[in-house]
Amino acid sequence: MSATTTAIISKVKPSVQTSKIILNGLSHAIKPHHAAILQAASIAQDSFATQSQEDADRIFTEVAKAANKSRVPLASLAFDETKMGCFEDKVLKNGLSCELISDRYKDSKTCGLVSSDDVHGIRTYASPVGPVCAITPGKSEEEEVEMPQS
Repeated sequence: MSATTTAIISKVKPSVQTSKIILNGLSHAIKPHHAAILQAASIAQDSFATQSQEDADRIFTEVAKAANKSRVPLASLAFDETKMGCFEDKVLKNGLSCELISDRYKDSKTCGLVSSDDVHGIRTYASPVGPVCAITPGKSEEEEVEMPQS
């Protein structure tokens, strides 16, 4: 994750009265319970940034296990909400995503010195930001607009 993205996430300031957040200087409407989740994530991110590599690895493994364990209920929620796709495919996609991401990043350094190029004198340092997720919009078949044929 880039430093710019990290800065944007940490600037999320939810307002329960207006149900809006300010993200990168722009105001966005948001449900109050989502605002509370974003605020808790921002606080957790500050704490997570101080973790050691061993702590980050342990947390990463536990998050991957928990996500994989929840693949069926998450697929059910997605299917019930969107009425799109095939429930069984969503279960497979969730499980496969958890395993592929876990396998791909399990040995990645996320804390301290992560790489060094002695020839060019470049050293790259990192600090963990914790789990990152997004609320992505979906569309139903009823929302599709047919374009006129010419």
